[in-house]
Formats: sequence, structure tokens, C-alpha cells
Amino acid sequence: VAPWAPPTPTLTLETELPDQDEYEVRVYDTRHGRRLVAAIELVSPANKDPPENRRAFVAKVAALLQHNVCVSLVDVVTVRQFNLYADLLALVSDTVHRFAGELAGGHRHDRGHCGAAERGDAVSALRTAAGLLPPVR
Repeated sequence: VAPWAPPTPTLTLETELPDQDEYEVRVYDTRHGRRLVAAIELVSPANKDPPENRRAFVAKVAALLQHNVCVSLVDVVTVRQFNLYADLLALVSDTVHRFAGELAGGHRHDRGHCGAAERGDAVSALRTAAGLLPPVR
């Protein structure tokens, strides 16, 4: 009796894996065309160091927020003392402040949210026009 051997593969591919690991859980709403509604981002040591990895991670989270995705960060990395929450807040604040300056300077950008500022609801306009948070109804 011949020993068992696996069959020869029908196709082989070489891949290049990304330098940075991504750990996340994504939640989709199947009632609305599998729209991404939430993400749980698990912070890895590579997300915190070097600085370009931190910027990329924070930009990824900000992009999720801009698409009205609820994001939770789980940061259990204690060997690298960087505050990703502060970096995210700084990035988001810069966007809101840029838009606030445009509003104050009289520049009107019609993104469907400027009407709130005309009604005196400037906070809602800033939050929504920057695309960072859904409008408060």
C-alpha cells in the first residue's frame, strides 16, 4: 500500500502580505445592503510605532467615522505609550476648525448641511459639514 500524499495544487500564487497587521471586527447591516455600520478596531503594537503607522491608523478610523460608522478602539498595548485617541481628536478637530474658518470667512460650501448654520444651529453644522458625525435630528 502506497502512503497517502495530498493532491497536486491546481493553482499556486505568490502574495505580498502588508507590513502592518490589521485586527478588526466589522458589523454590517444586512437589512440595508450589507452596509458597514460598526467597527471594533483592536490596536496592535505596530499601530502605535513608528509615527507613520499611527497616522495611517488614525486616518483609517477618521475615514470610518466620516462614513457614519460607529467605531470602538480597543487599546491594550501598554508597551508603547502613545495616545491614539488624542491623535484622532486632533485630526478631527483640525477638520472641524478648517470648516469653521470657512463658515466665518463667508465661504459657503454646499454639502447639504449649511442650512443648519443659517438657522443658527452652528454646532450641528460644524459637526455634520465636516462629515465626521451624523446630523442631530
